[in-house]
Amino acid sequence: MSAPAWTPGPWEYRPHKYDDWGVIRARDGFYVAQCSVTRWSDEEREAHRAAKTDPTEANARLIAAAPCVVEAAVSLLASNDKTVAKIQGERDVSRIRIIAQQGADEFSDRLEDLRAALTKAGAA
Repeated sequence: MSAPAWTPGPWEYRPHKYDDWGVIRARDGFYVAQCSVTRWSDEEREAHRAAKTDPTEANARLIAAAPCVVEAAVSLLASNDKTVAKIQGERDVSRIRIIAQQGADEFSDRLEDLRAALTKAGAA
């Protein structure tokens, strides 16, 4: 797999004190993206400003978690592929059981990484 074309992660939602609504920055502090809401009235926007709440926070956090989610999913698939490849080349049933158990342990670890990334995205 070639290197991704997107800005490397991790990305952060509003890491600087004065970042406006929906700002997402890369590890180096450079701007990656900004979410916005266009369907709201001026009154709704002003209510959020007065309450100091960010109406774009959920979307921005989901986007900010994208590199971690992709990395965890790719790692999970690679773990599975590695185990399957080892099993396909094996004839000894007891060795297959050992490989499968080791693969299951690694798969479980990678699954936890994916869960953590999804939690960061607000999806778990």
